[in-house]
Amino acid sequence: MFISSKTNIKTVGKNNSSAPNNKLAELLAKRTCTEEEKKWLLDYLEKTESEELQAILQQQFESGIQNEESAPLYDPGEILQLIHEKAGITLPGKKASVIRFWKHGLAAASVILFFLLMGYFLSSEHPRQQIVEADNTENKKPDEDIPPGTNKATLLLEDGSNVILDYAENGILAREGNVNIVKSGEKLNYQSVNAKTGNAAYNTIITPRGGQYAIELSDGTKVWLNAASSIRFPTFFGAEERVVEITGEVYFEVASLAKTGSKDKIPFIVKINPASGNGGEVNVLGTHFNIMAYPEENETRTTLLEGAVVYNNNGNSKKLAPGQQAVFSPQEGMKVLEDVKVNDVIAWKNGFFHFEGCELEIVLRQLSRWYDADVVFKRKINDRFYADIPMNTMLSDALKALELTGVVHFTIENRKIIVN
Repeated sequence: MFISSKTNIKTVGKNNSSAPNNKLAELLAKRTCTEEEKKWLLDYLEKTESEELQAILQQQFESGIQNEESAPLYDPGEILQLIHEKAGITLPGKKASVIRFWKHGLAAASVILFFLLMGYFLSSEHPRQQIVEADNTENKKPDEDIPPGTNKATLLLEDGSNVILDYAENGILAREGNVNIVKSGEKLNYQSVNAKTGNAAYNTIITPRGGQYAIELSDGTKVWLNAASSIRFPTFFGAEERVVEITGEVYFEVASLAKTGSKDKIPFIVKINPASGNGGEVNVLGTHFNIMAYPEENETRTTLLEGAVVYNNNGNSKKLAPGQQAVFSPQEGMKVLEDVKVNDVIAWKNGFFHFEGCELEIVLRQLSRWYDADVVFKRKINDRFYADIPMNTMLSDALKALELTGVVHFTIENRKIIVN
């Protein structure tokens, strides 16, 4: 877990060093560490107050400063990697995150130390237990915490009946015409039994706040729904086009199908927020892309990972290449962003929140959807936040990450996130 906020912290002189600070420096200077020293390091990073950790890393920053005109002045990436090595930590799947700090607008560095370690432990069962036990203080209020969301959704059938997917057992849930609806683990499959004849039935899958779900449509197209999202689709597709309707945030891996007896592809069309009338639509031949179209957000964003799509809205069309993102808002119309970090866009699908210079309101809207919690602002926070937070964390852990930037404080009351 990594997070920072564009906020100033005090410059700390070298005379402020403490005994634990000296021990930390000694451990970083050693070639190897004993298991006891590794445990001390993890315990120290877990329990030390934010301001003290800020002071420690601030000194590390200052040691790399050459002159005031240099920008960036110092890259803490080597320090972070060194801390991981000394603690015996290997982050699964990727290297430690590295950002560059400038003298003005220096980030709250302590959070990097603490939450890069926390991110590792939250990804596995046994280390997570160690963190929880270390944090079991008298001030802890378990009844005020909220667990992360899970794979859950509701399936609405053509006849109006509902199936709660998170409670349904594996196997055939229903049969719509010539299509079996099959639950396999935490995924739903639409499997054709015979030739696709007659009229297709329409189904809708809805994820609540605090839920995600994956589906494979009858044509082989794979769909992932983020929290508070929906997709309406036929149980099987016709020979001329494939049309679905969505709300919220949905990631697609569209199967490429040719028309019978022709080299022409059957187009795949995604209608976005059709009830609102201004969501537009995406025309696809075969590709991977993400659509973010929550009604409470000011913009609709269509991001292309592979292939090609055409985004249409109010008579304006934009053909996207991989790495491009079409952004539409009723106020500003349409624009196309280049060289978008597509893996950051679909971080939610891979189990992470990713915030890149986001205002606190945007950060908390995402948290509120995943934790099914409302947000109450008692003060305005103008800072922008940069964070990678595992989505399997408790809400209190995610909020603690934001608090350690030193610019915001939260309480959790009756499923409400209160910004103090």
